[in-house]
Amino acid sequence: MKLSIILQLEDLGQKEVGDWIFVAYTGTSLSSPNAAGAVACLISALKENSIEYSPTSIKFALFKTANLPKNGKQFEFGHGIIQIDAAFDYCKKNTTIPTFLTKSKGILFVQNDENQSDMERSVNLSDFIHFTATEDEDVAKKWTLELSSKMEECFKLSKIDKITNLFTVKIDTNKLESGSLKYAEIMVMDPLIGSLLNIPVFVIYLLKITETKNYSFQRESYLNYEDPYHLLFHPVFKNTFKKCEIKITALEKMVNTKVCVQYLVLDENMMDSAKTQSTQKILTFTPKNQIHTYFIPIKKPVIHDFCIYQNNLFSSTRPKFKLEISFKDDFQNGSNTVESEEEDIVKNAL
Repeated sequence: MKLSIILQLEDLGQKEVGDWIFVAYTGTSLSSPNAAGAVACLISALKENSIEYSPTSIKFALFKTANLPKNGKQFEFGHGIIQIDAAFDYCKKNTTIPTFLTKSKGILFVQNDENQSDMERSVNLSDFIHFTATEDEDVAKKWTLELSSKMEECFKLSKIDKITNLFTVKIDTNKLESGSLKYAEIMVMDPLIGSLLNIPVFVIYLLKITETKNYSFQRESYLNYEDPYHLLFHPVFKNTFKKCEIKITALEKMVNTKVCVQYLVLDENMMDSAKTQSTQKILTFTPKNQIHTYFIPIKKPVIHDFCIYQNNLFSSTRPKFKLEISFKDDFQNGSNTVESEEEDIVKNAL
């Protein structure tokens, strides 16, 4: 008998392990009650053992004891999978759980000047941590900063100023690809407790498009589910009505996978401003159908974010794709469409 477990409404694939079939779906219908139930059990145990607690201490204990699986991505797991027994032990053994409250904020850098070689910003730690007592501020003087390793080559962090709580973040844009979106985390470290807080940092290096610059170019990328490939571009044309044509070619002959593509039109705050209809398309690549073409209508000189990733959560492969991007006049001012090599063959035959 086969047993099924739904991990997370869009089908992202399935995986058989022995007599179990794991099927992945997006959504929070299961994860939210699971987390709420785990916290309820933890509070019950803390009360039973006369252990003092607060919303801050419970959140901190869950964060410190969560298990991030090997090769797991934080965009997929967050801090990790709840380990409720370990969280209880942590609350029981640790009396140094900080009383400060963390704030849900991040740092966003947007580079739109190709002649600027670096970006620098002064950051106040108080923007991310709300200190509730003078003793918290005294403890903070011992804190240090660390950066997630994959971005060390282009990030530089200063030390925290012990009086003002200010520190500086500097980014070398010479080591970034134009059009890219990069993510890193600044970890606030305590000498006794370890990691206290992870501050997310997003870096956008815009690719400017004009009739004479970057009007046609190519990119190559390996695709998987957890790490989408982004291309952020800012088209500035005399004739506003253009279309961006993206020819997507699988570079491996035996490829057999589904790829998700979509785009967003962003406002000055880097928020989605086109909320009319979904631009998401699922493209199927097989040995007989290795080429698809995706179109983005360009109606305004604003920032566009094109995203592509492999649509199978359980795939262990990272197929390589070539993206050929070009801009053309859009005389019909049409909506987004997708064409495949097979469709072209059928059209020619008719």
